Amino acid sequence: MPSGQRIRIESDPLPAHRMPERIPEADQERAISRRVFFSSLAGRVSTTVNDIVQIVPIAEEGRVPDRRSPTRSYARERALKAMQRIACHWRHPLPGSLFNTVAVAPACRDHRVCAATCPTGALHGYSTEGSALRGLAFDAWRCIGCGHCEAVCPERAVRLGRGAATEVPGGEVQLTRFAQAECSECGEVFGTPPGSGEKLCMNCRKRVNLARSAFLELFGGARH
Repeated sequence: MPSGQRIRIESDPLPAHRMPERIPEADQERAISRRVFFSSLAGRVSTTVNDIVQIVPIAEEGRVPDRRSPTRSYARERALKAMQRIACHWRHPLPGSLFNTVAVAPACRDHRVCAATCPTGALHGYSTEGSALRGLAFDAWRCIGCGHCEAVCPERAVRLGRGAATEVPGGEVQLTRFAQAECSECGEVFGTPPGSGEKLCMNCRKRVNLARSAFLELFGGARH
C-alpha cells in the first residue's frame, strides 16, 4: 500500500494529571499486608471512578443516557474506518469478522447491569419519551469484545459473539424493548415486558419475595 494509505499508530504520553506524584525505587519497598494493600487499592479505584463518572444531560431524539461517561475506543474506531477506506479503494469488502455481536435472550429483565459495565458504551440503555419504551442498544463499531456484559448478567441472557458478524454493521441497533413502568412501592421507573402488568421493580420484588419466604418458613405450618 502507498504510505499515505497505511494505518499510522501514534503513542501519546500519559497525561500529567494521571501520573503518580512519585514512583518509588525498588530498594525503597516496604512489606505490607494483603489487607492494607487491597484497602489502598480500593481507595484509589474509588477516587478514579468518582473522577470519571458524571451525570450527562438528556441527549437529542428523546434518549436518556446512562449516568456514566464511557471511554470510547477511538483507536479501534479509527483503525476500522481506515481499513474501510482501504477496502473501498481496492474494491474489496470489509470482512464482518472484524466486528462482534451481542444477542439478548427473552430471559432479559432489563436490569441494565450489562450496560453499566460496558467500558466503551457499545452496549447501553435507551429510553424513548414519546412511546414510553426502554431497552438495550448495541453499536458494534464501539465493541472491543471484553465480555463484561456476558459475565455480569444475572439472568445469563447476554451472549457475546467475538468476530461473529457476517456483514459490516451499519450503526446502532436496538436489542430489547420493554415498557416503562413506575414501581408502586418505591416509585422507581423500570422496564417490564409489554403486557406483563408487573407493578414492582426488581429490588422491591426481591424484598417482597424475601419477606414471603421468611413468613412461610416461620408460619407455613401454623393454622390461623
